[in-house]
Amino acid sequence: MTIATIQTCKTGSDEPNITAKDGVILEGDNATKAVNELYKNIRDISVGNDEKIMPIHNTHLLCVIYHAQKDDKGRIRPALVLWDKNEDLNKVKETLKVMGLDRERFDELYTQYQKATRECESIKKIGGGAIVGACCLGFISLIITKGNAIGAIVSGVIGAVIGVGIAVWKIKK
Repeated sequence: MTIATIQTCKTGSDEPNITAKDGVILEGDNATKAVNELYKNIRDISVGNDEKIMPIHNTHLLCVIYHAQKDDKGRIRPALVLWDKNEDLNKVKETLKVMGLDRERFDELYTQYQKATRECESIKKIGGGAIVGACCLGFISLIITKGNAIGAIVSGVIGAVIGVGIAVWKIKK
């Protein structure tokens, strides 16, 4: 399921937002229901107006992307595009197409999102490696040295360095 919405070009008019779901422009009650569903998912999230893709509740992704056509006062029109995180991106792009949104720009934003996600996962792995290495060598040293705290601390630091090295090696592999 993909839902997208954007304000109309005419400011101050009674025209509703332009809304699409799964590649089809919606009108009337169907459009209202789709927008309500979108906002139900993002109501507690600070979205802002910068172009980006962000995870929502670990079940969806949200893209804020600018429409090429500005409103009648010359202002940018950010569109909100929400989709299930396991949705086929080609289906998402069908909705982008009917909304007149730039699919190449979406690809750029999605690439940035993937890179940021990989970097975050790498940091978690490195931190985890440091903790595991420190705990293992610190505990072993504490047993071997029969309670020598300084030896355990030094071994823990060495273990953390080894753990980070292993995590970095696995990430680059």
